[in-house]
Amino acid sequence: MTMLKQLKKYLNKGWSLIPIGINTKKPLVDWKAYQTKHPTQAELKKWFGDKRNVAVITGQISGITVIDCDSQQAFDRIKSIIPIEKVGIVQTPRGGYHIYFAYTPALKTNSNPQLKIDIRNNGGYVLLPPSELATAKYQWINFPKTFAPVPEALISLLTTNSSIIFTEANLQLGGRDEGLFHLAYTLAKGGMRYEEIYNVLHPYAQMCKPPFPEKELKIKIESAIKRIGSREISLIDEVREYVNSATGQFSFRNVCNDLNIYTVADKKNVSKILNSLVEEGVLEKSGRWNAVYRKKVSDLQKIELNKIEIPEPLDLKFPFKIEELVDIYPKNLIVIAGTQNIGKTLFMLNFIKNNMNKYTIHYFNSEMSEEELALRLKQF
Repeated sequence: MTMLKQLKKYLNKGWSLIPIGINTKKPLVDWKAYQTKHPTQAELKKWFGDKRNVAVITGQISGITVIDCDSQQAFDRIKSIIPIEKVGIVQTPRGGYHIYFAYTPALKTNSNPQLKIDIRNNGGYVLLPPSELATAKYQWINFPKTFAPVPEALISLLTTNSSIIFTEANLQLGGRDEGLFHLAYTLAKGGMRYEEIYNVLHPYAQMCKPPFPEKELKIKIESAIKRIGSREISLIDEVREYVNSATGQFSFRNVCNDLNIYTVADKKNVSKILNSLVEEGVLEKSGRWNAVYRKKVSDLQKIELNKIEIPEPLDLKFPFKIEELVDIYPKNLIVIAGTQNIGKTLFMLNFIKNNMNKYTIHYFNSEMSEEELALRLKQF
């Protein structure tokens, strides 16, 4: 069987392939051009007419995101949160694993030295079976027809500030409490259940010096899950308050930016909250765009003027007998405005003096101490 025939299953998936040198990971061509275009049939025949290693360019061009675990231990740390039967798994010559997911834009090509895991997405590539190095071959363990996307919990784990959690210092007594809680909170926010969070955290708890007590670890996890619940409740209040104060059109992106919503999990919650407000009749979709909203205008209320009872005006006494020029009714708002040092405070103090025996008056100010206010009031 020719090399090209062996690669047919990759080409049928639409993967962008490049040639790699024998016993090396170095590309034999300028591979960056193939991040945005697939090689031609002629190029493939030229590259793979003879036996050589092969790599797939990861990311959008091939529709895959690959998580590279450099050891069995690194793989075991995340195994519990991976849908094993729905992802591609390759064992590498050095005992590591490449885990193939459907393209997940939320992840960037990057390295996580604390977890000993690399992310290969746009701008990356990984070697494929039947490639081989001096030690051994790359081998498929699982190759399903379709790949699942990267789970939210794994995205949260890979994108959190892992240096807070996994440094040697934080495994010592003193830093471990904060680190383990931070990781538990991150995983819970990503949608992981209690048992899954425990499976991830338990190895790290044992790595602590001294080992983190089992009972306290469970308390940390429970506390993190409870905090996520309270965060979701407060997020509902924040979004509703935003909507109440909004004018005109606003988008899902506006809400997330203005409320400093950055995580994938929180953004999903915001989307659900906005959709629930649409169902409640508080909001409606605006125009052609699904993620643009405006407050729904309620039906206009019919006012029958001849049936309205007009209240008596309030018996207020103003300086300069202003009450003789205007009627003031309950719920009216009076604004006293003017330039600096024109006498606004004196006007208000006179107003208080004239009406304090008829009404309960609350005076709020930010320009005088209570002693100064008392002194000025004595002059009346």
